Amino acid sequence: MKSAKAEGLTLRAAIYARKSTDDSDRNPANKSVTRQVEHARDYAKKKGWTVNNEHIYVDDNVSGAEFENRLGFARLMTDLPKRRHPPFDVLIMSEASRLGRDQQRNGFYLAHIRDSGVKIFYYLDDSEEKLDTPEQVLMSSVKSYAAEAQGGEGIQRGRRHLRVRQRSSVPRGRQRRGRQEVSHGFQDQRGAS
Repeated sequence: MKSAKAEGLTLRAAIYARKSTDDSDRNPANKSVTRQVEHARDYAKKKGWTVNNEHIYVDDNVSGAEFENRLGFARLMTDLPKRRHPPFDVLIMSEASRLGRDQQRNGFYLAHIRDSGVKIFYYLDDSEEKLDTPEQVLMSSVKSYAAEAQGGEGIQRGRRHLRVRQRSSVPRGRQRRGRQEVSHGFQDQRGAS
């Protein structure tokens, strides 16, 4: 297929940005949805694509494991037709994990987006998500698996961090006496009457 520039066309781009409540994203470009949208706009500009504000879809403070209650994601899916004639030609995201961190659902939604006639591009590595061959589908599945595993690791890291904090620090309004924590304003069980 010829490029859009070769055919004299300007592609219409949409942007999807998502940021979970977990601030431990390893890639600084994913630290905020505002930054993701800015980077995606820059990417579209470099490619010669146009971005209509109506087709910027954002979910802030929502886990990638969540698919039911993401308003931006739901709006994106609703805007896509069942087959062909979509309101935009390409969807830009920073990376595959922004769509979600569920291997099975990611595969389904990526295929739905592609079946709607929309190409998917990731600006972090300037790549297109192609699902035209069994190998490309496998690679997409592996990326989704890695995103899901990393999401699970983030949850585990958060839990470990919380356990360490609970063991090593004293919560506000409490003090330690021996092995027992006692709230301020209450008499120590071991102390005087």
